[in-house]
Amino acid sequence: MTRQLYFSNNFRRIMDMENDSLYLDVNSLPRYFYQFIEEVNNMLLLQDVETEKKYYLKDLKEVMDNDSFSSDRDNKYIIQVDIKEIGNFIENLYFYFFDVVSDKILLYVMCEKISYGSKYQTSLYEIMYKENLCLKSNLIVDKIYLIEDKGIFDIKEDLFYGYDNLKKFYLDRKYNDDLLHAFFEENLYSFLYLDNLEELKKSKLYQNSNIWLGKNYLFQVPINLKMLTFNPIMHKEFEYLIKMGLFNLAFGEGIDDIKYQGSFSKTFGVDKKYLPFMKKINITSYELEIMKQYPTNNEKLLRYMCEFFDCIDRVWEYLSPYQLLEYLQKQGLGEMYTYEYLDYLDACKKMGFDMKDKEVLFPQNLLDSHDKILLEFTLVTNPLLDDKIKNLSELLELNIYNDDKYVIFPASNISSLIDESTQMNNCVRLYSEKIGDNECQIYFMRLKDSKDKSLVTIEVRNGKVVQAKTKFNNEVDKDEMEVIKKWEKHLLPIINEKK
Repeated sequence: MTRQLYFSNNFRRIMDMENDSLYLDVNSLPRYFYQFIEEVNNMLLLQDVETEKKYYLKDLKEVMDNDSFSSDRDNKYIIQVDIKEIGNFIENLYFYFFDVVSDKILLYVMCEKISYGSKYQTSLYEIMYKENLCLKSNLIVDKIYLIEDKGIFDIKEDLFYGYDNLKKFYLDRKYNDDLLHAFFEENLYSFLYLDNLEELKKSKLYQNSNIWLGKNYLFQVPINLKMLTFNPIMHKEFEYLIKMGLFNLAFGEGIDDIKYQGSFSKTFGVDKKYLPFMKKINITSYELEIMKQYPTNNEKLLRYMCEFFDCIDRVWEYLSPYQLLEYLQKQGLGEMYTYEYLDYLDACKKMGFDMKDKEVLFPQNLLDSHDKILLEFTLVTNPLLDDKIKNLSELLELNIYNDDKYVIFPASNISSLIDESTQMNNCVRLYSEKIGDNECQIYFMRLKDSKDKSLVTIEVRNGKVVQAKTKFNNEVDKDEMEVIKKWEKHLLPIINEKK
């Protein structure tokens, strides 16, 4: 059985706001609290997509605040990681901790302050081998909140967060105020200590919330103050959601839009037969909004519709999203080629094709058919455009660049733009009229020994590079950008005669 947290001075002195004598007796921490911190530090954070090496929360010293890291230093000192997705570099880890004393609810924010040092490099922005790093950790009490029905007090800092505003906020359920919004978003990347969570049953505010049923969920996700206070206290739907195991809805922002209306279907907008599926995937509010319009119990299809929601209505005009997803898989293409498929269909429709013909809807080779129909459509609607681009490219050849590794050359015709757009999964093909009128210029950067394979698409205006993107409009790497900047310095501006 875990012990509660108590202050060395009695609770009355806390209420008197005598902060000079307010401190936490570390010996009163529950015996499992440090074990919990160790467990959090060992949570899997990410995995290198190439080497499959795993990085844990305790390895944050090896993780930077950008998506990739490279250095000119000797590789034996550098661990280079390709991070899927992570926020800013974290130097402090925060832990929330509930305690109930005399029916009063205290919420502590414990901060583990971590400092790093290296015998070779003092900068945090050098990633060194672990054995070259020194780690220091210090656990302190960052904040202490007193939670009651009339508001929330920050008693450690002797601050009172808007008693009247909070009271009105609670009663009216309005939280557009910037101060309150910032208050509830505080310590977003935090973790809740769970061993004594059921102590909240003793309090009047939490006894009907069943927040303790979310223990496993709360251990796995970063949390903020709103998840622990406003959601379980002020939303009667919280208990309803958490008992059904819909934790993302209970603790997330989506709870604000869910109002119990007497039945499952009226409350959620979908039939109750979908509940097992919703529990299985722990549905989010955004996924629920998609399901309301396109009910499904296919997880992969739901994820697909969420990612490409802006396309779904256009897809339904011709076929179901499931049919499209299945077709792309048979073509050996990723989901991002949804945009190419829709561009293909739009062009077919404008060209007067039979849009019920399966051979039109499902061509044998999507990418070849896509390029062909877009070229035909462009030439039919603007027959002089291709000649204009060809003539301009002869002038732009003055800016061709070559070195030992890369080559940069201009788009030579509409077909080359369509090919680049298809390979790179970008919209450069839509620039054809602007290119023909010389409003902008498009160049292709490629490896010298793979000139047919797209690498970087570059947009130039008035002799300056305004865009340089790799596939799916991702940023170029350090080496490529250095070459582009070197090339840009020697660009000859080819401008309209009118200008």
